[in-house]
Amino acid sequence: MKNLGFTLPGLANFYMHGQWVALGGGLPPAGFNGRALARILCKKHGKRFAAAE
Repeated sequence: MKNLGFTLPGLANFYMHGQWVALGGGLPPAGFNGRALARILCKKHGKRFAAAE
């Protein structure tokens, strides 16, 4: 099994996020995936990613 990823083929500018996107599901993976997606979007748009602890 593998992660589903954040995008779907054929849908430009569409990103999936939620508890069912990662293996195992649940809230902790959703939080980690939200951060990963934010980092991807920042890189795509040339923005610096900075997260508060």
